[in-house]
Amino acid sequence: GSVNAAAVAGLLVIAMAAAAVFTGEISLRTPLTAVWTVFLGTFAFCIMSGRDPASGIESLLKFGSLASFYLLVYNYSFADRKNARYFLKAIVFSSVIPMIAGVYQFATGTGNTFTPGLNRISGTFVHPNPFAYYLMVVISACVILLYQKSVSGPGAAAVWAVLCIALAELFLTYTRGAWIGAAFTAALTFLRLKDRRKGRWLLLAVIFLAPLIPAVVSRFTGITSTRMEESSLTTRFYIWRNMLAVSVESPLIGHGPGTFGIFARRTIGWLIEAHNEYLRLFFETGLIGLTVYILLVSCALSGMRSGRGGSGNMILVLAPGLFFSFLIMGAFDNIIDNLVSQWYLWAIIAIAQVERRPVREGACRQQVLLPEGGQ
Repeated sequence: GSVNAAAVAGLLVIAMAAAAVFTGEISLRTPLTAVWTVFLGTFAFCIMSGRDPASGIESLLKFGSLASFYLLVYNYSFADRKNARYFLKAIVFSSVIPMIAGVYQFATGTGNTFTPGLNRISGTFVHPNPFAYYLMVVISACVILLYQKSVSGPGAAAVWAVLCIALAELFLTYTRGAWIGAAFTAALTFLRLKDRRKGRWLLLAVIFLAPLIPAVVSRFTGITSTRMEESSLTTRFYIWRNMLAVSVESPLIGHGPGTFGIFARRTIGWLIEAHNEYLRLFFETGLIGLTVYILLVSCALSGMRSGRGGSGNMILVLAPGLFFSFLIMGAFDNIIDNLVSQWYLWAIIAIAQVERRPVREGACRQQVLLPEGGQ
């Protein structure tokens, strides 16, 4: 296989992090450095014993870029708490071009029409699903900035505009997994808020209005069908059942990173990915790789743990729910391949973990996300 644009972008992020470490600009001391190192080392070992080293290296570059992005954001946010606000603003306003593309697709009917009767917008992404997951992260960044009053005046108005458009476009992707994930994130965030009155009416509105929207109902009515052409869930079960039987042939170290699609074409006649990150990791890296990945995400969640209500800090309230939603959605879709969404997700994880630590050794704990103009 050839190294694609995502792998090249990942390599650039890795190079940036390596240069920053080499020059002493950032440190390797983060809550997840050790477990990221173990995971990447396990991944590299599985590549050496795998069937397709080129595809494996491409996957390794993607994971390596996630670790590097996390490392960069963590260090720069820890060094100067204002940087966290800048990173979140960058996530929000970098969405302008993809969302303009989404507006154009909606207005002209040029979105994804593979699903009969639907014009599913995909922005600048190749498919509506990754665009929907990307919008989830953008929406989360907007909520954090607005709740923490980290933007004001025209900046706040711009963030509100991005938030409203992103919510509308999330609906117009018609991505069921992202709808469920967004609702789950909102519910967890609402339950962890110290002052639940601020989110109560919005949550109730979503709950009561959703069943009344015909498009929402139609997207879920056919999911229980036993016909693969009518139900993507039935198709997924077919893939999982057949590929799980192949995965147990090499249960410890798997068949090698990047090989799921190759074996799927041989086994079921489709060049298709797993639509289940845990099955794919088990298939490609075995029980060893899957176990280390579960350890990684567990440590990431633990590193964002806060007291009741996250001390009123929205990033500590929202980030764990957002990450947990992505972990759930990963059981039904190809989440990790959405590189930009994953970069931004791990950036939010890094900022949340910084929030739980002092700004400098021996200093008292302070919020990273100060109001606009805060020192």
